[in-house]
Amino acid sequence: MIGATINVEQISGKNTVSREDGKILYDKIKHLWKSSDQITVDFDDLIVASVSFMDEAFGHLALEHPREELKTKLRFVGMNEYDRALLNDIILSRVRQRNVRVHGAQPTGRSPKSEPRLKRTASR
Repeated sequence: MIGATINVEQISGKNTVSREDGKILYDKIKHLWKSSDQITVDFDDLIVASVSFMDEAFGHLALEHPREELKTKLRFVGMNEYDRALLNDIILSRVRQRNVRVHGAQPTGRSPKSEPRLKRTASR
């Protein structure tokens, strides 16, 4: 298995607020996507708490790739519980949007809490 690790703070510094900031991380992930079996995104306890950043960095991936591929390809570590909840909400929203676009499926009407979550990985 070929793996890659991205440290969010090394890529973004403290600039984790805007869509432009998130795009930098998204571009790095996309660069590694085909050449890596798994990409570990290490937040190293950095607090993001920005919908714009998270959506740009990860939400667009959920529009481009099936949910199962995201679950096997991406691994998140060092992430606080609030950012984890925000990430899950964004991913689930974008997965639903992708399903409507790709399959013509209608949203289930289930609340995000009833949807299965991305697997958690232990922080360091």
